Amino acid sequence: MNKIKPCPFCGGKPRLWERKRGLCKYTIGCDNETCFVWIPKDVRLRELHNYATCYRIKQDAIDAWNKRRNDK
Repeated sequence: MNKIKPCPFCGGKPRLWERKRGLCKYTIGCDNETCFVWIPKDVRLRELHNYATCYRIKQDAIDAWNKRRNDK
């Protein structure tokens, strides 16, 4: 499994969220409150899809987060 890179927008610390229910269980957001991909620490897990794209497979979430504009 790949290490999760810092936020591509602000360089902040990323956070992986995991829901126990539903088909799409994983998403990643930024811990920096001033960043536009920030996800609040007290978010209700059932509302994660309102903040970021959720993925069925954990590695897919990590790969999408880690992808940078200049990556091929």
